[in-house]
Amino acid sequence: MVPGAAVPCLLGSGGALRARGSRGRERSGPGRAVTLGEVRDQWRADAEILRRRGCEEAARLLESCAGDLDACLAVGDGETLSLAEAARESGYSAGHLRWLIGQGRLRDVAQSGPARVRRGDLPRKPGHVPAAVRRAA
Repeated sequence: MVPGAAVPCLLGSGGALRARGSRGRERSGPGRAVTLGEVRDQWRADAEILRRRGCEEAARLLESCAGDLDACLAVGDGETLSLAEAARESGYSAGHLRWLIGQGRLRDVAQSGPARVRRGDLPRKPGHVPAAVRRAA
Protein backbone atom coordinates (compact mmCIF):
# COMPACT_ATOMS: atom_id res chain seq x y z
CA MET A 1 0.00 0.00 0.00
CA VAL A 2 1.25 3.50 -0.76
CA PRO A 3 1.62 5.61 2.42
CA GLY A 4 -0.40 8.81 2.35
CA ALA A 5 -2.52 7.62 -0.54
CA ALA A 6 -6.25 7.32 -0.66
CA VAL A 7 -7.53 3.88 0.22
CA PRO A 8 -10.92 2.38 -0.45
CA CYS A 9 -13.14 2.38 2.59
CA LEU A 10 -14.93 -0.90 3.02
CA LEU A 11 -17.54 0.53 5.34
CA GLY A 12 -21.02 0.89 3.92
CA SER A 13 -23.00 4.11 4.09
CA GLY A 14 -23.77 3.37 7.75
CA GLY A 15 -20.09 3.00 8.69
CA ALA A 16 -18.10 5.32 10.91
CA LEU A 17 -15.57 6.50 8.34
CA ARG A 18 -16.81 9.22 6.02
CA ALA A 19 -14.64 10.70 3.29
CA ARG A 20 -14.96 14.43 2.78
CA GLY A 21 -15.34 16.01 -0.64
CA SER A 22 -13.39 19.04 -1.81
CA ARG A 23 -15.90 21.40 -0.18
CA GLY A 24 -15.80 19.68 3.22
CA ARG A 25 -19.08 17.83 2.73
CA GLU A 26 -19.19 14.18 3.63
CA ARG A 27 -19.15 11.79 0.74
CA SER A 28 -20.87 8.54 1.50
CA GLY A 29 -21.50 5.20 -0.04
CA PRO A 30 -19.61 1.95 -0.35
CA GLY A 31 -16.27 2.01 -2.11
CA ARG A 32 -15.53 5.67 -1.42
CA ALA A 33 -11.84 6.49 -0.91
CA VAL A 34 -10.44 7.85 2.33
CA THR A 35 -6.81 8.69 3.06
CA LEU A 36 -4.75 6.89 5.66
CA GLY A 37 -4.56 10.21 7.50
CA GLU A 38 -8.37 10.25 7.69
CA VAL A 39 -8.33 6.71 9.08
CA ARG A 40 -5.81 7.81 11.73
CA ASP A 41 -7.91 10.84 12.63
CA GLN A 42 -11.04 8.70 12.89
CA TRP A 43 -9.25 6.26 15.20
CA ARG A 44 -8.27 9.16 17.46
CA ALA A 45 -11.83 10.50 17.48
CA ASP A 46 -13.16 7.01 18.26
CA ALA A 47 -10.62 6.69 21.09
CA GLU A 48 -11.96 9.89 22.64
CA ILE A 49 -15.53 8.58 22.45
CA LEU A 50 -14.46 5.29 24.04
CA ARG A 51 -12.64 7.17 26.81
CA ARG A 52 -15.75 9.27 27.57
CA ARG A 53 -17.75 6.03 27.84
CA GLY A 54 -15.31 4.48 30.29
CA CYS A 55 -13.44 2.16 27.90
CA GLU A 56 -9.94 3.39 28.71
CA GLU A 57 -8.13 0.24 27.58
CA ALA A 58 -9.82 0.21 24.15
CA ALA A 59 -9.11 3.95 23.79
CA ARG A 60 -5.41 3.40 24.51
CA LEU A 61 -5.32 0.60 21.94
CA LEU A 62 -6.82 2.82 19.22
CA GLU A 63 -4.43 5.67 20.08
CA SER A 64 -1.51 3.24 19.88
CA CYS A 65 -2.67 2.08 16.43
CA ALA A 66 -3.01 5.72 15.32
CA GLY A 67 0.53 6.40 16.53
CA ASP A 68 1.87 3.40 14.61
CA LEU A 69 0.09 4.60 11.48
CA ASP A 70 1.61 8.08 11.98
CA ALA A 71 5.08 6.53 12.05
CA CYS A 72 4.41 4.58 8.83
CA LEU A 73 3.06 7.68 7.10
CA ALA A 74 6.12 9.70 8.13
CA VAL A 75 8.44 7.12 6.55
CA GLY A 76 6.40 7.02 3.33
CA ASP A 77 6.15 10.81 3.12
CA GLY A 78 9.94 11.07 3.11
CA GLU A 79 10.37 8.69 0.16
CA THR A 80 11.61 10.39 -2.99
CA LEU A 81 9.97 9.74 -6.34
CA SER A 82 10.91 10.39 -9.96
CA LEU A 83 8.59 12.76 -11.80
CA ALA A 84 6.98 9.79 -13.60
CA GLU A 85 6.31 8.05 -10.27
CA ALA A 86 5.12 11.32 -8.73
CA ALA A 87 2.74 11.85 -11.66
CA ARG A 88 1.14 8.43 -11.11
CA GLU A 89 0.88 9.12 -7.38
CA SER A 90 -0.49 12.67 -7.56
CA GLY A 91 -2.70 12.57 -10.66
CA TYR A 92 -0.86 15.53 -12.20
CA SER A 93 1.34 15.12 -15.28
CA ALA A 94 5.13 15.02 -15.01
CA GLY A 95 5.17 18.25 -17.05
CA HIS A 96 2.91 20.00 -14.55
CA LEU A 97 5.04 18.79 -11.64
CA ARG A 98 8.14 20.07 -13.48
CA TRP A 99 6.37 23.43 -13.91
CA LEU A 100 5.59 23.51 -10.14
CA ILE A 101 9.30 22.90 -9.45
CA GLY A 102 10.22 25.79 -11.77
CA GLN A 103 7.72 28.03 -9.96
CA GLY A 104 9.24 27.09 -6.59
CA ARG A 105 5.98 25.51 -5.42
CA LEU A 106 7.43 21.98 -5.33
CA ARG A 107 10.99 21.23 -4.21
CA ASP A 108 13.40 19.15 -6.31
CA VAL A 109 15.33 17.10 -3.73
CA ALA A 110 17.73 15.44 -6.22
CA GLN A 111 21.36 16.30 -5.61
CA SER A 112 22.02 15.99 -9.34
CA GLY A 113 20.47 14.37 -12.38
CA PRO A 114 16.73 14.03 -13.03
CA ALA A 115 14.32 15.75 -10.68
CA ARG A 116 13.01 13.88 -7.63
CA VAL A 117 10.33 15.01 -5.17
CA ARG A 118 9.25 13.88 -1.71
CA ARG A 119 5.99 11.90 -1.64
CA GLY A 120 4.78 14.01 1.29
CA ASP A 121 5.25 17.24 -0.70
CA LEU A 122 3.13 16.16 -3.68
CA PRO A 123 -0.06 17.98 -4.52
CA ARG A 124 -3.01 15.60 -4.88
CA LYS A 125 -5.44 16.00 -7.74
CA PRO A 126 -8.99 15.93 -6.30
CA GLY A 127 -10.66 12.58 -6.86
CA HIS A 128 -7.45 10.86 -8.02
CA VAL A 129 -6.75 7.41 -6.58
CA PRO A 130 -3.19 6.18 -7.27
CA ALA A 131 -2.89 3.04 -9.42
CA ALA A 132 -1.32 1.04 -6.54
CA VAL A 133 -4.43 1.67 -4.45
CA ARG A 134 -6.80 0.84 -7.30
CA ARG A 135 -5.04 -2.52 -7.76
CA ALA A 136 -5.29 -3.25 -4.00
CA ALA A 137 -9.03 -2.51 -3.95
